[in-house]
Amino acid sequence: MFNPTYFPRQRWTYPKEHERNLVASFFHAVSITLLSTSLVHMVWFRINGGANCTQYIMLNQFFTLGYFETRSGRIRYSGDVISSPVTNIYHSSAEVLSCITPQVVFLIRTVILLCLAAICSSVIGFCLDLIGPKRKLLRIIRQNALPSIITVLLIVAVLGLCYLVSTALQSAAYEAHVNEAASVQVAYEFGYYTITIAGAVSVLATACNLLQSTSPPEEIQRHRLIEDLDGIETFSVGMRNMPEPPPPYTP
Repeated sequence: MFNPTYFPRQRWTYPKEHERNLVASFFHAVSITLLSTSLVHMVWFRINGGANCTQYIMLNQFFTLGYFETRSGRIRYSGDVISSPVTNIYHSSAEVLSCITPQVVFLIRTVILLCLAAICSSVIGFCLDLIGPKRKLLRIIRQNALPSIITVLLIVAVLGLCYLVSTALQSAAYEAHVNEAASVQVAYEFGYYTITIAGAVSVLATACNLLQSTSPPEEIQRHRLIEDLDGIETFSVGMRNMPEPPPPYTP
């Protein structure tokens, strides 16, 4: 028997399924998870050898506004002043961080903004690959993998800024440990490597979109016409199978 909901649903099913890319959406979901985890829960930098410096630096320590305090001291040897170390202390709402300069705060907050932008672009790519839009502009954006490309570029910018952050932390630690500068080192931690993996996963999402085979518009139109004809034939068959009406009443 003819189902009145069959024809319109069948008409729009093909182009929607054709535009989906579930593999790319999976890679986008993994990238979103890695970016969010590294942004909130992981250590990004470790200061080794600085007794007066905060050892572990995380991005969530700079989510709120704070203020700076500068402490300077003098080290005397045989009655002569040989050094004057300066320690920059950053007071946030969560904790007190040592060896943090305004330059470090500016760079880390820039990293946070770029990570949030990368998460947004990955979410857009995930939605486009999962839904499979039929609009021409959205289809072009998805097929050319623009959201995942933007995510990769943002992550590359974050990695470059991390190098500047490590250099700024090294300088701040040098000011706080004048006589021990050779033993103070800044190393990358799990957050840095996690976002690097997120960039590699975004590259895989880009490859999935760029390598996906796409049918020309003529083929899509041909499938739509075939589906329309199938719906019309189903409707006509259903009408033929209906019982004939009874003859008119005659007294």
